[in-house]
Amino acid sequence: MPKHVVLANDNDMRKTVLGSGAFKFKSYTSGVGWELVKNPDYFVKDRPYLDGVKGYIIKDSFARFAALRTRNILWWAPFPMMSVSQTKIIEQQLSDKIALKWEFHPAWYGVIFNLNQAPWSDVRVRQAISLAFDRKRMVATGLEGAGIIGMSAQPPGEWALPEEEMVKVAGYAKPDIEGAKRLLAEAGFPNGFQSEMLVRAVKSHEDTGVVIKDAAAAIGIDLDLKVRETAVYQDTQYKKAFGIAEGGVSSKVQDPDVTLGDFYLSKAGRNWTGYSNPYYDELHAKQSRTIDAAERRKIVWEMQRVLFRDVPIAIVYWVKAPYVWWREVRGFTPPVEFSNAYAYQEMWLAK
Repeated sequence: MPKHVVLANDNDMRKTVLGSGAFKFKSYTSGVGWELVKNPDYFVKDRPYLDGVKGYIIKDSFARFAALRTRNILWWAPFPMMSVSQTKIIEQQLSDKIALKWEFHPAWYGVIFNLNQAPWSDVRVRQAISLAFDRKRMVATGLEGAGIIGMSAQPPGEWALPEEEMVKVAGYAKPDIEGAKRLLAEAGFPNGFQSEMLVRAVKSHEDTGVVIKDAAAAIGIDLDLKVRETAVYQDTQYKKAFGIAEGGVSSKVQDPDVTLGDFYLSKAGRNWTGYSNPYYDELHAKQSRTIDAAERRKIVWEMQRVLFRDVPIAIVYWVKAPYVWWREVRGFTPPVEFSNAYAYQEMWLAK
């Protein structure tokens, strides 16, 4: 950003928007919505097509769905995601008017542990939680089936552990309740314990929080869900002012440099767990400079095995997300990651 603009705003750029995109910022009303207008100086000739874009903040999923069905909105932002039940209504009743396309995403939901706080500092407690997960049932319940079981690299994909290896791991093909209870007893909690769990106030996150709570209850861990608005949730997360948190995060690309670096490297910016393993850091650096794809894949698989043993994050599932828009909206191509879906440069309306 231009230095003089930053200084003029006392280093607070939350209400001053700068950029070189296809649209310019016009207005924003907290909790209501925002508006963009066409950038006449955009560097791509004859773009954008639209004169402007209006976005509406509709927190309630049912109200958001009603706005789409009644054509008060023409495009559903892919996050928060539309539920599977809602997509079925679109497919069965409105497919001639509304387009819908499912995409896999480099986005996971799971449990983030603060390794600097007891009892989560004990790997046996973290392993017990992961062993207790009935991931197939949790996908069916938490995402209505719109997910896929995987470890720390996105499935399906070239970097994910082979399915035949993954399904042999306890806690993935099926839960190991007795094994989880033994680990808790070894850690000094034969009767379980109570704890608070931070949860982000978004429906898909809240649903994940509920299935995590149910799974933990099966081994005697009583989790009190503390649902917090996104700003509060993220502030608490980055300050590491939590013991255990429900979390769901996407990466902008599917490469292991990012997906296996952002959350697990000792000095990574999104390492909310405090996880630090020199061997893992060494493996990450090694795979990053390995040219041969097959050799790199072997290193990446080993990294996932390390993470499964150490459990800084217990991933429940990876997600599929539906993109939904009225068919008169043209020029939109669903991307590989939903944070990159908000480029309206090529969009236009057929009327």
